[in-house]
Amino acid sequence: MKTITFECETITPMFLSGADGKTPELRPPSIKGALRFWWRAMNGHLSLSDLKKKESEIFGGTNPATRSNVIIRIENHRETQKNLNVKENKPVPHKNYQIKSFETIKSTKNVQSNGRQISAIKYIGYGLYDFNDNSKNKRFIEGKCDLIINYNPIFETEIKNCLSALNLFGCLGSKARNGFGSISLKKLIGSFDLLNIEEFKNEITNTQIREYPTLQKDFNIFKISEIKNTAIEALEEIAEKYLNAKNKVKTTLNDNKYIASDKIKDEGKNLNFERYPKRYFFFVRKDTEGKYIANAIYMPVKIQINSENQKYIKQNDTFQNEIKK
Repeated sequence: MKTITFECETITPMFLSGADGKTPELRPPSIKGALRFWWRAMNGHLSLSDLKKKESEIFGGTNPATRSNVIIRIENHRETQKNLNVKENKPVPHKNYQIKSFETIKSTKNVQSNGRQISAIKYIGYGLYDFNDNSKNKRFIEGKCDLIINYNPIFETEIKNCLSALNLFGCLGSKARNGFGSISLKKLIGSFDLLNIEEFKNEITNTQIREYPTLQKDFNIFKISEIKNTAIEALEEIAEKYLNAKNKVKTTLNDNKYIASDKIKDEGKNLNFERYPKRYFFFVRKDTEGKYIANAIYMPVKIQINSENQKYIKQNDTFQNEIKK
């Protein structure tokens, strides 16, 4: 096994919990889950059976039981209180990480949603807060930790590629596809460097549209904002652009009910609404001067064409065109 170590820094608030579903914590399974996702997104050219087989070989699987060739550890995230009784022996934030509540996020931009003026951050963070009770607001983590990855060298290219995707446009935790939980990875120790965007694009060979989000050859990154002084300002631009695109669809097509990733399945005379994976991925990145910019990528999903899904396609095309502006 070879080892590579990164400094992992949160760029935007990361709403990610531990095993109890409540305590804010960045855990190895969350990182591995993100790497699996981006590996699948990069390998849409494989058949579903080959995709599952290869993924199990790299990351481990259950059917059949396969040992993972990637082991992840996170250090400098949490210490353990000691010299206390057993009931109080619990994790506490490491000095490099801070845990804060949603209401500490200061948003100066408001948007109008359903006739109500709310902060732009609350618009794209719906579900992370409670209008009436701040004690119920979700808590987030921010700061830095060391991400240590042990891997079988025969899979170095695959590990390098999916780590590069996570670094370029990946986010972690709740509302990750709206830009929360944006991270950056800086190599500290190891034998390979992460790919820049042009190098990464050269690794994408997939030209197929699959039933799940995939990166297509020559995919584009859409700039959502100009350079901002803070990450929160970049998130506000995502909220405003997202809302404007939805309003454009509603204005031009008299309806926008299909934008929220719904798919429609014909069942006789009834229409059954199901869910498509969200195809728009928003993220915030920090430049070398410490400034922030919001971006998005679009990963199409194959859908069954029928009369209602034609409306879905048209609305999503309109939405995408507005996001690109």
